[in-house]
Amino acid sequence: MLKSGVMNRYLMMVKITLLLNCIGNSKKIQMNEAQIKIIRKAKSIVKNGDRVRCRKCPGTLRTFTFSHWDVCWMVSKSGIDDYSPLSIDKINGKEIHLKK
Repeated sequence: MLKSGVMNRYLMMVKITLLLNCIGNSKKIQMNEAQIKIIRKAKSIVKNGDRVRCRKCPGTLRTFTFSHWDVCWMVSKSGIDDYSPLSIDKINGKEIHLKK
């Protein structure tokens, strides 16, 4: 696996295609520059142990304890790595707007 800094530079230089598994269906999503910037911003803000709230398939709000990053996915303390930084709305109970 690439180091975090190398992966961040890679994400900024190219558009990537992710395969998301959502309710048993595979969806290809092309990430644009704005989405990549949101991910970089989230990586600079979210720290180990933070309580993060975001939307998870199929659109339900989930609050979890952040553990670490798996490329561009947030991983919870329990090991679930299916949380997207694009849908964060609260960190430690405070509202946050990463899309600005």
